[in-house]
Amino acid sequence: MTEHWIVGVDGSFGARSALEWALANSPLHDAEVTVLHAHQQGAAARILSAVHVGRESEAGTTGTALHELDASIADIVGDRTIERRVISGHPGRALLDAAADATLMVVGRHGVGSAWQHGLGSVSRHCVLHAVVPTVVVPTDWDHTMTKEIVVGYDGSENAGAAVRWAIGFANGLASVRALVALEIAPWLRSDIIEERLADELRQERARICDLLADVDPHGTARREVVVRGARPALARAAETADLVVVGAHGSGRIASTVLGSVSTWMLDASTRPIAVVPVSDRHT
Repeated sequence: MTEHWIVGVDGSFGARSALEWALANSPLHDAEVTVLHAHQQGAAARILSAVHVGRESEAGTTGTALHELDASIADIVGDRTIERRVISGHPGRALLDAAADATLMVVGRHGVGSAWQHGLGSVSRHCVLHAVVPTVVVPTDWDHTMTKEIVVGYDGSENAGAAVRWAIGFANGLASVRALVALEIAPWLRSDIIEERLADELRQERARICDLLADVDPHGTARREVVVRGARPALARAAETADLVVVGAHGSGRIASTVLGSVSTWMLDASTRPIAVVPVSDRHT
């Protein structure tokens, strides 16, 4: 089945990295790529348009934006055949609407007008919070575009299970998948002390999580890695050799379905690797 990927483009370096990632990986998934640019007309411009009727129609504005979009991505796209769409409206809402019938959404970590260089931009955050399909957030200047090594965090939650299933499906035998289980039984103790003093508790928790993981991945497609460490440092260390990190939209300690888990939020803000956020409601897992 042909997949359909939506890529948000706003002229920023982050958006260019997102498009480069999508174009590098889409051929392996028989995916059609749609580049979407949403432009918003400021209040003053809307008033002027209303006063000076006919100076510039909406069609003319869209045509200008489409021309600017083509010019900004021509060197990335080359002779590839992709769909280009320009619409007027809030970028976050436009991307979510466009991705409703897609299989994947790809955005840059931060775009035009981001508050800080390394943090997650407002549009990207809006997308990962509300998307019903997996969303890949690509950091600016990511140059290892081809995905060959995938790390997925697993904590036994339903969301983490959806993330593991999606990671295996995305890899499709073309990339290796490592399922990382971080056991944080007594975070105030060193791992060697935990293994010595809490051996039974550690053994039971390891068996419980691994049994749950076996239900999610019965064929053992993903390589298991169990570490006695906090989830954040464990995932950050595992990500150092990965091309893509996959997390659930929220973990076992979630507060509400629209709130990202603390580990997922931290990875999105801090990781130098592309992050795929998989909602538990994803219909493709």
